[in-house]
Amino acid sequence: MRKLVILGSLFLLFSSSAMAITVVEGKIEKVDSTTKTFLVKAKDGTEHTFHFVQQTSVRGGEVADATAKDSFHGLKEGSDVAVHYTAKGTEETAQEVDHLGGGSMKSSEGELVHLDKDAKTITIKSQDGTEHVYHLSNHAADEAGKDISDAAQKSGKITVYYTEHAGQQIAHFFTKNF
Repeated sequence: MRKLVILGSLFLLFSSSAMAITVVEGKIEKVDSTTKTFLVKAKDGTEHTFHFVQQTSVRGGEVADATAKDSFHGLKEGSDVAVHYTAKGTEETAQEVDHLGGGSMKSSEGELVHLDKDAKTITIKSQDGTEHVYHLSNHAADEAGKDISDAAQKSGKITVYYTEHAGQQIAHFFTKNF
């Protein structure tokens, strides 16, 4: 019996720490600070209710939004966001929320030239033929190991979402374009 309890505990530990992080882009439709949830309507029309937890980080947006009456941790209805989340059953938990547009995060579209997972860089060629190298954030580097990079390499077209810091362009995530 004791072995079963230990094995069960180890299974839960490893299965919960190995949850994959997925990204969805969309618009915040509703924020409920009482239940600590927010509803996002994704670009593909699906709706996701995300749980906001203590570890959830919010990047971008206006500083004033974090204290505004109609916002919750800088999240407010109508905001365009990318939500990095984990799912356990039907419950989706936001790990990170990136505000898109409005000067918080920039985007660049182009053809994937090279993805170097070891150096944590991605190179794309824009429509005018110039190549741009982006350094991958930890989340972007993790996501580069998933099927999105394989699919993007096959189609060739991607959008990179990035910020600028200390003269470098830091890619926080990228999506495939069809």
